[in-house]
Amino acid sequence: MVEISNDFWKKWNFPNCVGAIDGKHIRIFSPKNSGTLYFNYIDFFSIVLLAIVDANCKFIFVDIGSYGKEGDSGIFTNQKYQILPYVIVGDGAFRLDPHMMRSYSKIELRNDCEKKNFNYRLSRARRTTENSFGLLSQVFGVFYTPIPLKIQTVDKLVLSACCLHNLLRNQ
Repeated sequence: MVEISNDFWKKWNFPNCVGAIDGKHIRIFSPKNSGTLYFNYIDFFSIVLLAIVDANCKFIFVDIGSYGKEGDSGIFTNQKYQILPYVIVGDGAFRLDPHMMRSYSKIELRNDCEKKNFNYRLSRARRTTENSFGLLSQVFGVFYTPIPLKIQTVDKLVLSACCLHNLLRNQ
C-alpha cells in the first residue's frame, strides 16, 4: 500500500491514497426471466464492473457481476476492507466514510480556494479509473456492444480482460 500511496502522491499530488474507485456498466443482452434486475439507469441491460485502480491505471481490485440496477456505492458498501490511514477516492456516487474521499459539492465550495484546490487534486487522482475503463474498452472492443454470452461467462471475460489490461500496462 505504501508504494501505491507514494505513486498517487508523485503523479497526482494526492496524499495517502491507495486507489481510485468507480463502476462501469458492461452491456449484456437481457437474461431470460431476469425482469428488470439487469436494467440500469442508462436504459440498457448490464452487469457492473466495480474497480479500484492504482495511480498507473492498473486494476488492484475488481468486483464483477452485480446487477445493472445496483449503484456503485451499494456494491462497495458490501465489501469488507481495512486500509487506515489510507483512503480511496471516488465520485459523488460513493458515501463519505473514514476510508472514502470524494469532492466537495458546488454548494460546499462557495469561494473557498482550499476546497477548490482539494477538488482539483482529487479529480486528477480519481480520473485514473475513467482512464482505465477507457483503455480497457479501447483494447477490448467487445465492451462497446452487448455481449451475447451467459452472465457467468461475461463475468469471466471481464476478469480476463482486466488481467490482460494489467499485463499490457506492465509492458
